[in-house]
Amino acid sequence: MRVNCFEKGDPPLDLDTLAREIEVPVRFVNSITRELFDAKIISEVVSNGAESRYQPALDIHKINIQFVIDKLESRGLNNVCVTKSEDLDKINSSLMAIDREMIESKANKLLHKL
Repeated sequence: MRVNCFEKGDPPLDLDTLAREIEVPVRFVNSITRELFDAKIISEVVSNGAESRYQPALDIHKINIQFVIDKLESRGLNNVCVTKSEDLDKINSSLMAIDREMIESKANKLLHKL
């Protein structure tokens, strides 16, 4: 998704245009778009029977690399039942520490600034 188009007020892009602009096969763009849509990172815009177009689903000034990774990784995980254990707590603590470091990393840039 080209976040900077949205920031400039350009209309949302359809899959064919997006695939052409980023030089990626449409089938791959369709798959990624579906993942981003299901994670509520982008929204679908449909008008008058025209082809679906996509735009950011929330404030682009809040969408950074780590945000996208978190949304994609956590999709559906809230419904998983796991028996609590000391080993699982250790793993969870380590993952949370890694998460904090990634969030605070200078490399964790806002997508509209890439």
